[in-house]
Amino acid sequence: MQGAMSPAFTATKLAWTKANEPHVFERAASLLLPGSYVNWWLTGEMGMDAGDASGTALLDTRTRKWDEAAAALVDAKVAAMLPRLLAPSEPVGLLRHDRTAELGLPKECGPVTVSAGSGDNACAALGAGMTHDGQEDPARPRRDAVGGVSPERL
Repeated sequence: MQGAMSPAFTATKLAWTKANEPHVFERAASLLLPGSYVNWWLTGEMGMDAGDASGTALLDTRTRKWDEAAAALVDAKVAAMLPRLLAPSEPVGLLRHDRTAELGLPKECGPVTVSAGSGDNACAALGAGMTHDGQEDPARPRRDAVGGVSPERL
């Protein structure tokens, strides 16, 4: 990492928490973003897709693996807090039986697969029809993120 980092990234929020609320940071055992927390609640399994993980500043976007060096810049324990990385269509797990009843789903629905999903910007780009190389996000002037389609990982 080089230069100043946005306070919107999870890594900067973790660093702030460590510096300003060390008792909270010390108790933290896992790092889940909202979507991956919901998936954990539904399945009991931890996982995060790379699109969502890219907003943490802890992901190497070229390799789609957690960047252990970036995690260590925050704290030595952060790498162990990170969940497994998944593709958006990859299952996190099956809906827990107790959640099936809690959500009012019929018992006959059988096992329900919960997918990893993705981050808001990635899903917005797909919803805007960005599926071919060279396309740019038509909503870019109205959002704080830049998006486009590239044949290679950036």
